[in-house]
Amino acid sequence: MLLASSRYVPLTRRLWLPQLRSSSLLSVPSDDHIVRLILDQKSASGALETFRWASTFPGFIHSRSTYRALFYKLCVFRRFDTVYQLLDEMPESTGLPPDDAIFVTIIRGFGRARLTKRVISVVDLVSKFGIKPSLKVFNSILDVLVKEDIDIAREFFRRKMMASGIQGDEYTYGILMKGLCLTNRIGDGFKLLQIMKTCGVAPNTVVYNTLLHALCKNGKVGRARSLMSEMKEPNDVTFNILISAYCNEQKLIQSMVLLEKCFSLGLVPDVVTVTKVMEVLCNEGRVSEALEVLERVESKGGKVDVVACNTLVKGYCAVGKMRVAQRFFQEMERKGYLPNVETYNLLIAGFCDVGMLDSALDTFNDMKTDAIRWNFATFNTLIRGLSVRGRTDDGIKILELMQDSETVHGARIDPYNSVIYGFYKENRWEDALEFLLKMEKLFPRAVDRSFKLISLCEKGGMDDVKTAYDQMTGEGGVPSVIVSHCLIHRYSQEGYMEETLELINDMVTRGYLPRSSTFNAVIIGFCKEDKVMNGIKFVEDMAERGCVPDRESYNPLLEELCVKGDIQKAWLLLSLMVEKSIVPDSSMWSSLMFCLSQKTAIHLNTSLQDIIENRDMSCSSSSGSDEDDEGFDAYRKGGYHAVRIGDQFAGGRYIAQRKLGWGQFSTVWLAYDTRTSNYVALKIQKSALQFAQAALHEIELLQAAADGDPGNTKCVVRLIDDFKHAGPNGQHLCMVLEFLGDSLLRLIKYNRYKGMELSKVREICKCILTGLDYLHRELGMIHSDLKPENILLCSTIDPAKDPIRSGLTPILEKPEGNQNGTSTMNLIEKKLKRRAKKAAAKISGRRVSIVGLSETPTKNKRNLDGIDMRCKVVDFGNGCWADKKFAEEIQTRQYRAPEVILQSGYSYSVDMWSFACTAFELATGDMLFAPKEGNGYGEDEDHLALMMELLGKMPRKIAIGGARSKDYFDRHGDLKRIRRLKYWPLDRLLIDKYKLPEAESREFAEFLCPIMDFAPEKRPTAQQCLQHPWLNLRTQNNEDQIEGQMSNMQIKGSCS
Repeated sequence: MLLASSRYVPLTRRLWLPQLRSSSLLSVPSDDHIVRLILDQKSASGALETFRWASTFPGFIHSRSTYRALFYKLCVFRRFDTVYQLLDEMPESTGLPPDDAIFVTIIRGFGRARLTKRVISVVDLVSKFGIKPSLKVFNSILDVLVKEDIDIAREFFRRKMMASGIQGDEYTYGILMKGLCLTNRIGDGFKLLQIMKTCGVAPNTVVYNTLLHALCKNGKVGRARSLMSEMKEPNDVTFNILISAYCNEQKLIQSMVLLEKCFSLGLVPDVVTVTKVMEVLCNEGRVSEALEVLERVESKGGKVDVVACNTLVKGYCAVGKMRVAQRFFQEMERKGYLPNVETYNLLIAGFCDVGMLDSALDTFNDMKTDAIRWNFATFNTLIRGLSVRGRTDDGIKILELMQDSETVHGARIDPYNSVIYGFYKENRWEDALEFLLKMEKLFPRAVDRSFKLISLCEKGGMDDVKTAYDQMTGEGGVPSVIVSHCLIHRYSQEGYMEETLELINDMVTRGYLPRSSTFNAVIIGFCKEDKVMNGIKFVEDMAERGCVPDRESYNPLLEELCVKGDIQKAWLLLSLMVEKSIVPDSSMWSSLMFCLSQKTAIHLNTSLQDIIENRDMSCSSSSGSDEDDEGFDAYRKGGYHAVRIGDQFAGGRYIAQRKLGWGQFSTVWLAYDTRTSNYVALKIQKSALQFAQAALHEIELLQAAADGDPGNTKCVVRLIDDFKHAGPNGQHLCMVLEFLGDSLLRLIKYNRYKGMELSKVREICKCILTGLDYLHRELGMIHSDLKPENILLCSTIDPAKDPIRSGLTPILEKPEGNQNGTSTMNLIEKKLKRRAKKAAAKISGRRVSIVGLSETPTKNKRNLDGIDMRCKVVDFGNGCWADKKFAEEIQTRQYRAPEVILQSGYSYSVDMWSFACTAFELATGDMLFAPKEGNGYGEDEDHLALMMELLGKMPRKIAIGGARSKDYFDRHGDLKRIRRLKYWPLDRLLIDKYKLPEAESREFAEFLCPIMDFAPEKRPTAQQCLQHPWLNLRTQNNEDQIEGQMSNMQIKGSCS
């Protein structure tokens, strides 16, 4: 018998004896005591000895729980024969047959040993004791089989379970679903789901979640979203799966919709999911929304960790908001999310990116104080930042610290290459070569290959150069910038332009911008290959990447064009140089003049002024505009949609007539509405996700404004329609707006920056205030970017540009030819031509001063009589609801309110501040505030100083009450760096500088000054301003007249 007694008492049991004797059961141990003793044994024999020993106690009888504990230990040590023997003895010993828990323990033991046949045989083992196997036993077997082989599991389900009349439950189907999904049999998973419904078994959340996870894992997120709609009660895991999947696909809108639904159901996603959402938001530059997500999760009791916080720090650093990143860093510590080395590294990288190198060094030193150990990334980031920004010697000091550090093991070449780049950028070639030589002890192979390549580039054969370079890269080596410089020069000389461009791209990809001495070799190479236009495009590309071309960059291009006799392109290139403030040298002028003398009858002594005044050389555009357009580079995937005159939109309803303008996010076209026979403004957004989201937000605000103003009397631009348009660059959101005239900025320019009569200023102010009152009081909306550019007259200044007043015949078909079908090189020429007029004006101005002609007399302001001064507020791209703000920094600099600068919170009153600045600009032609950086202070502090010089000292409570107050004010409320202020009250400014009559100046100042109160809550509302006496000096019924005029306007056509 296995239960034979023994005198031996193991040590573990001896330790238990006092406890057993002191128990209320006297000398008889409890089942729980014996179970724990058995489970504590480190061997099968020990467990068996303990089991036998417990049998020696008088009155103690083993129970199912002690047997189950023993079976578990025996299965762990694979003593399955002993398990079978004990099972046979159990009914006689305990008087009870084994129960489900014992059989499940044995099944799992067989499963761990991967004894599949024995697992299946447990069904027969149960029957041996006269017991019908339960669903729990079948499910346990099925669970083990699924992990081993789904086909065996399915066979068992059909032949054993269903044949035995066992109807599976939710758990049964959940096990099968898990097996199918683990093997990517998603189609079979859907069939199983249908079988469950047919059999009357309602799929639970676990079953759905398993299938959802498999779909998302295989990239079928849309189908997963559809499946989720079938679920009656999705849980937090459901949302975690789908939100994470959308984030992985960078589908932010869908992620945010599901996140909002998750919150609305009272569920909170896990920290991994929250971090993914925040990461996608930060990648799109929407860091304030990422912070909002984090705060909502915290407020709902969700878990947040340092990784999530680091994601937000990284986001702030990416958009250059380092002060905000610092404040959040401090907030992390306060909340108990202790920053780790990654947090500090992100801050150091961010400071380096924006050029705040001293702050980066301070953060580096703080790590030592805060007991955070530097790692390789810390050193590498700081060395790179210092070297790139011209402080290579400081970078070497950090490199020396890294070499002495105990936390960085093994030499890695990246920081050394950064130091070499620093020397290269500072034009310290000898220092770079000397430093490279010192690296030989650490990187002998890399240094040997580098000097070999430098030598071969100077005097070796081209085949040898390529072989040596291939050998270096084949060994995993990365060329330093001085090696890349030598290779670029040699490849360019030999005409290997494709390889040259690969080297340039490799440098830029690694963050090393080439100096002009490097990329000029590429330009010379293009010229030698007779590819001048490629060279011009290359210069433009390098400039856009941040490189700085010099005179030598343009010289070979200009010379080559002149040799070819292409005077027009040569002139355009010269104009481009002048625009970039690069002064042509004598050789350039000689080349240009020689080309002129050869190509035309013009003599060498022809004056430059004659050349400029030549219409063929002025390159004015057909539209007469002197402003740059958006450029062809932005017409790519995610960018603008290329529109041709006559193109149709919205199923042919709108037909493009001509371009009205462009912005950073969209182009705007005059279009003809064939349904209403009116002219409209068609705004076509860029197709990238972030621009589409911005457009959706603007449409939401515009639609709300339109719905609340059916009579079109509120002086706010009217949205007529919106739709999506698919093009080669993606899907573009389009808005159809009423056609309006020129902006107030254009009106100010038209008036030669001289300021308008105050009677006309009043008329415009009433319209703006009517619009603001509607936005604020009736809609609860903040415009947040009010300025002259965003207020449009209802009619054009020039009647000839108004399609109604000019009698323009609409274009209903595409004209013959292809307006946008030019080649890339022709587009480059067009880009140069757009800039030529500006450059010509600059050169013309210089020549006038050289020849000693008298200065052009100051031009008087124009007569504005006859121009309709009614206007409307437009451009809601930065607008927001007052109760749902999405940005801390709003408003264009010159029109920004003090509370926005100090970050002390904002509301409707920020629009009122911008309105006051706009009104002043209309009356004087000058911006009220034009802050600039100075010696030791930035634009923000200068802006605050200008405000106080005009309005008086800012109250201390307001000065020190903002999140950024400490950056500008001391504890007394005085500016830290600008100590001397020259006070010039508004009324005196209007009298002394702008020569306005004293009475008019005083009345105008009394109107504006309250609107610019430093305390936002004290500023009058738009409704209160409309009642101010200054606005009603001339007529009593002006406001009613404006409202009546607005109601008579063509909503979808021009304002007349």
